[in-house]
Order: sequence, then structure tokens, then C-alpha cells
Amino acid sequence: MSEKACCGGNCVSKSSTSLLTWSDPAKSAKVFGGIVLTLLTLKYINILNIVFRLGFFVLITSALAEYAGKLALGEGLVTRFKPQYTAYASKYGDKIAEHTVSFLKSFEQSAQETVYSKDIEATLKTAGGLYILYLLTSWFSLWTLLFTSVVLAFSVPGVYLKYQTEIDAKVAELSKTAKSKAVELQKTASEKSGPLLKKAEAKLGPVGAFIKSKVPVRTASSTVGSEPVVGAEKVKLPTVPSSTPVSVPEDVTTPLAAKIDETVKSADAQFAKETEPLL
Repeated sequence: MSEKACCGGNCVSKSSTSLLTWSDPAKSAKVFGGIVLTLLTLKYINILNIVFRLGFFVLITSALAEYAGKLALGEGLVTRFKPQYTAYASKYGDKIAEHTVSFLKSFEQSAQETVYSKDIEATLKTAGGLYILYLLTSWFSLWTLLFTSVVLAFSVPGVYLKYQTEIDAKVAELSKTAKSKAVELQKTASEKSGPLLKKAEAKLGPVGAFIKSKVPVRTASSTVGSEPVVGAEKVKLPTVPSSTPVSVPEDVTTPLAAKIDETVKSADAQFAKETEPLL
């Protein structure tokens, strides 16, 4: 396949856009009417049954005519009067195949980037979209969703282009309001949780300081790190009983949790007993 032969789907995209925006009303009406008629036919007529029945009669008639012709005339009637074979696959197949391969490559790459969270925001948006589709498919049938999607696809773009300025202004206003509300909620939650955290830290004493130092805190410069504990005293940590030697510093100054080995978290009752006077 030639790379230059495929436009990357631009021709299909441009054609679809012109159809959905009714740039050519006659052409859009034909396509829209054809799709709606097809969906209605699939809903109310057992089209597969008709296709299978028609195929059966065509093939039986062809075989009987060919056999009867060979018996009576020495040459099959179908062979004698058949039209020339068509070659639509070779005429359009290469172009369709190149577009299909180009689309599949793009879809495969996008799907993997979404699954592996290359862009977290895009992954969350996709997850939200899938959840909405899950709800819709649990409430409505597939045919209803297809029919509604077709009607919306041929109506929404035209309405948007007609009232684009007003719609964009309204969307920008709603987006600004939503962001403002989100900031207010975050600020309120932070104000209400702050005193509770400080109270818990005061009750826990050195243990609270140790936990706080292990929790990353985002500063004003958008960095993540541990805040120093003011007024923390030097505390001698007990030895952690274990069958395997554990490297734990004997004295830890402020902050208490400066790179303490993760195994300290598994300290047993001896740790609680020895730190009880500090509490």
C-alpha cells in the first residue's frame, strides 16, 4: 500500500462534516432518510429472514436453470445468458483497505494510551463516557440509542453552527462557574479538616509528627514534600525485634520521619509499650 494513496481519513471526515451540517441539503436529506428508513426496516421487518429466503430461491432457480439447459440444449442457460462478472472489490478495495488500516492504527495507539493513562484527564473522561454509556444501555435498547444518535447527529451540528457565538459564550460561563464552585468546595473542605488534623496530631504527639512527616504536602510552589515539625524533641526509637537485622538510626532529629525505613511501620507491641510515656 502506498502511504500517499491514503489521506488519513480526511476525505471521509470532510464528507461526513458536510453531510451533518447540511451544506448540501439534498444530499444530507437522502443520507438521513436512508439511515432512518434502514433502522425502521430493521426494527419492524425481519430483514435477515427475507434475505435468506430470497438467497435460497435465487440459488435454487439458478441451479435448476443451469441443469435443465445442459439436459435440453447441452449448455446451461445461466452460463449462456449470464452477464459479465463485476470486480467492485478490486476497484474500491485498495482505497477502503488503506483507510481502514490507517484508522485501526490510530485507534489502537489511542486505546493503549488511554488504558495506560498517558493523559490522566483523557483517561478519566473516557471512563466517565463509558459509565454514561453503561447507564444508557441499561435504560434504553440499542435500537433506540442508534435512532436517537442519528437524529442528534443530523440536527445538533446545524443548530450549533447557527447559534455558535451564543452557545460558546454560555459554555464558557458555565465552565467558569463550575471551576469557581470547585475551588470553593476545596477551600471549605480544607478549612474544616485542618483543625481536626491538628487536634489529632496534638493527641498523638511524636507518633502524629511521624505520620505527618510521611504524608506529602503540596506547597505554594506546587512541590510535594514534608513540612518540618516545629518544637519536636529528639526521641530515641526502640529496636524493632526481627529475625532479619533492620537498619534503623538510633537517633532521629526534626523531622522525625527523615527517610525512616519502611519496616518501622511493622513495629509490634514493644514499640507501643516503650512510647507510651511520651503520649
